[in-house]
Amino acid sequence: MRRHSPSIPVVPEPASVRCPTCGRVVACEPERRPESFPFCEPRCRLRDLGAWFDGRHAIPGKPGEDGDDA
Repeated sequence: MRRHSPSIPVVPEPASVRCPTCGRVVACEPERRPESFPFCEPRCRLRDLGAWFDGRHAIPGKPGEDGDDA
């Protein structure tokens, strides 16, 4: 049995989450978790990746903040 510090609460992992792309329920338990987790299937994972490439998903910030432009 793992012991934890009394000052750090243990938060149980949820039994399931929603796929970020389509909203279907996805199991969180390691024995039921799909390879594409947290996505329900590889197709949803690829749709999300395409959204990043197309610029539909972005991390907010000012242009040039990453330091690569200098």
